[in-house]
Amino acid sequence: MVNELAVERRGTGEPIVLLHGLGHHRHVWKPVSRLLEDNFEVIAIDLPGFAESVNVPSPPRRVKKIAAFVEQRFAEWGVHRPHVVGNSLGGAVALELGARGAARSVTALSPAGFLGPVNRFQTVGMLAALRGSRVALPWSWQHALAQRSWGRRLHAAGIYARSESLTPEDILTDMAHLKHCPSFEPVLAANVLYSYSAPVRVPTTIAWGAQDRILPIGSLRRVAAKAPGAEIQVLHGCGHVPMQDDPKTVADVVRRTAASA
Repeated sequence: MVNELAVERRGTGEPIVLLHGLGHHRHVWKPVSRLLEDNFEVIAIDLPGFAESVNVPSPPRRVKKIAAFVEQRFAEWGVHRPHVVGNSLGGAVALELGARGAARSVTALSPAGFLGPVNRFQTVGMLAALRGSRVALPWSWQHALAQRSWGRRLHAAGIYARSESLTPEDILTDMAHLKHCPSFEPVLAANVLYSYSAPVRVPTTIAWGAQDRILPIGSLRRVAAKAPGAEIQVLHGCGHVPMQDDPKTVADVVRRTAASA
């Protein structure tokens, strides 16, 4: 979609908006979306400046501005205070939407905004290396890697915990959107010092992959202080993107949080 936000809607019921992480895309939610569509209207989007929303004019860069941008779209989609679920960058946006009173409930998976000073720059380095490797590697090589199990494990190492659940198509979709993502560096730079500091106003669950290498699970220690009132859950056997690693558990967390609203 040129100059528009890419949106995919499925199912019927109360609306749930799904927000991906930095350099990712809405398709990463498919395993979870399939489990929610019988009870909810699932609205998966590509955040402005990413994936198929890459041509949105002047995409916002800071987390709070991205949250304001997404909130403005709710009226266009005909939804009011939907449940919001986000991962990483999208998790931070989801929390900000909850703080603004724009969400009915919030489920944040390994959200940005809870890093300490040491982990902050470790995380930035890992993300920059991940992006740089995808930009530098010729597409023919990336295609060849995706066809091999060891290549899929290599790609998954910094993002997922369970590479066996990924198909070559999953890997190629990840690689393509990470390679052709001009908003990656501007958004990363704009949020290096971002820290969540808003009150929790709606039912909120913050869940973290126990094997997260990008935003280490040690960040959970800061959640109680920065987001008092949020329920905390550890997702065992999951990495930074638990929607692929354990979609059933993630869907159960989303349902429970939504039900509490």
